[in-house]
Amino acid sequence: MQPKKGDPEDYIALGTGGTKPSHALTPTGAANLLGLAQGYSRGNEASVKRAFDAVAREFGGDAKALATRMLELAAKKVAPVVKALLSENKAKASEFVMVGGGGGAEAIVPFTAQGLGMEHRIARHAEVISAIGVALGILQDTVERTLLSPSESDLVALRKEAFERVLRMGADAGSIEVHVEVDRKDKRVRATARGTPQLRSRELGGALPSEAELAALAAKTLGVDAAALQELPTKGWLRVYTCERRVPALFGLLRLVRTPVCALDAEGIVRFSTDDAFATAVAPSDAESTLASLLERFSSWGDGGVVLPEVQLVKPTQVADLSGLAEAQQLVALARAEVAAVSPDERVVLIVRRRD
Repeated sequence: MQPKKGDPEDYIALGTGGTKPSHALTPTGAANLLGLAQGYSRGNEASVKRAFDAVAREFGGDAKALATRMLELAAKKVAPVVKALLSENKAKASEFVMVGGGGGAEAIVPFTAQGLGMEHRIARHAEVISAIGVALGILQDTVERTLLSPSESDLVALRKEAFERVLRMGADAGSIEVHVEVDRKDKRVRATARGTPQLRSRELGGALPSEAELAALAAKTLGVDAAALQELPTKGWLRVYTCERRVPALFGLLRLVRTPVCALDAEGIVRFSTDDAFATAVAPSDAESTLASLLERFSSWGDGGVVLPEVQLVKPTQVADLSGLAEAQQLVALARAEVAAVSPDERVVLIVRRRD
């Protein structure tokens, strides 16, 4: 049938007792039939099964196979986006949890997550989360300049401009993170700032996880037992955990030592993770000198000269990504600007990873 004028005419609809077709099969029904819908989208399972049985007979198959195929087609529209995000962030699917929000979350998210090898959960009040998401969405802006040889003051000024733009858009100052990137080939510098609106409040999310629960989440992210974790001494909203893990190499003949690191906030959200890096907690006043030493230790040489390591600076409430900078003095200058507002009695964590 054709639901509305201008729609394709290949929709399947059902009617009873010779009546005009008035019921359609949907991914939500498919999720019900396969036992994937556990909350607000649960329906009359007997009716759903009768409908799928009827259509399956037309195709010469069974109801569950039809439901599975429907969800496979739906997941094909979602999975490429998730894969692109993982690739962009050099992340593994197993490191993340897919969280579903919106009226169709229970129909799409569980099946898609299974296919990608990811854990999943449905957000509280998922049926109305789309409207809330608009209010609590990420605010972002980018400032870009053509600079032949950007100075430290140029980078700091660009960072400040991006920060203030997002602040004027209504972002909470404590949530704003700025990523500065220098493109030496095109002689361009861009600063991208993102933050969440001031409307967002902790009360919306319920009770915070305990310290033991946070450690368990970190252990799961890093793939080790909680007893193997080492928590770096921080005092803010963010916690940083590391450990040693032995991984096989050369077809199992050797075992290499890796030191994965993750940073998660007090809500239990993983803000950064990597499978091998060096992490150290320092006073803000020591961050500059410590970073200079680490850059010298973890830099390597390539065809184009020195290759700086990837650096993340974990402040009490934010993770600053300093990996887009091309020169050591630029990186140190941005780090100095990032820690300027950090209280002297707090700690920041430097996470340094040698580039492949």
